[in-house]
Amino acid sequence: MSKSLVISDLTIRIGGQEVVSQITLELESGRRLGIIGESGSGKSLTVRSILGDIPRYATTEGKVVVQDRSVLELQNSDLLSLRRNTLSLVPQTPSATLDPSMKIGRQIALASDAALTKVVASDGVAKILRLVGFEGNELEIMNRYPHQLSGGQQQRVAVALALWSNPRVLIADEPTSSLDSILARDIVEAIKRYSDSSGASVVLVTHNLHEVIRLCSEVAILYRGHLVEHGITETVFREPMHPYSATLLQAYGYLNGKYISRIGGATVTPNDSLPTPTPKALCPYLNDCPIAKKLCSTTPPPRVTKPGQAACHFALEVRRLSKN
Repeated sequence: MSKSLVISDLTIRIGGQEVVSQITLELESGRRLGIIGESGSGKSLTVRSILGDIPRYATTEGKVVVQDRSVLELQNSDLLSLRRNTLSLVPQTPSATLDPSMKIGRQIALASDAALTKVVASDGVAKILRLVGFEGNELEIMNRYPHQLSGGQQQRVAVALALWSNPRVLIADEPTSSLDSILARDIVEAIKRYSDSSGASVVLVTHNLHEVIRLCSEVAILYRGHLVEHGITETVFREPMHPYSATLLQAYGYLNGKYISRIGGATVTPNDSLPTPTPKALCPYLNDCPIAKKLCSTTPPPRVTKPGQAACHFALEVRRLSKN
């Protein structure tokens, strides 16, 4: 199967500090990837690299390839074309996307390079609005301005804008963070329907692990700029192989408390007996890991380069401790 997204050894530095460290990820066409991790883990910068939206003050190494195009090497005009026709973003806040001076229907119709007649564009906009949940009132929504819509309606329109160009890769950056649970579920379902019907790939950045389960076939877990685990969502949530993954999942109510109880009730607190790691060398979770051993303080962990791997010397032991 072809690859819709390939990230190879991506490193991003800001002010000399490595904030994303040698991340390698591949996503096959039609697959959906969830990226999770605490604030500051590098999720947003990783997603911005896919969009070619790296801050000017940052330096990068590695490659990001979307649909066989090397994003970080594209000129502005080519990058804009890629974003309008192949790659789309559902932003965290719809105000970043919506023009307050333009009616919704016209905004969506203008969001593609395709030359369409007025009738065809109108029919297409109505169809995409129905897809995101405006069944029965799509014509009314088309004739409204953004300020006449609720927050949930604006976010649905932002999804419609992202889907209008029929992208092959859809990036959703915390698309439900400001919505209640019912509206959030509707947004996730709309993205899933589009992916299922079109075969498009999806990259979802979220703090909501339930959304990852509902939408994503794979999950990547980041910690302090490092990819610590990548695998099939169901497998990772049931039997994680990295101590941070296990601790994160247990904190959100997964693993039934088995992981912590099986390591003798240890809590995630700094281990002062171990040295502070440097960003590129030792495990970034070393000082917080409840099962760290001497090997961890002397030898870098294995890198994650494909699904089913974790950046831990003792991944199989973590899996055993995590099993229900």
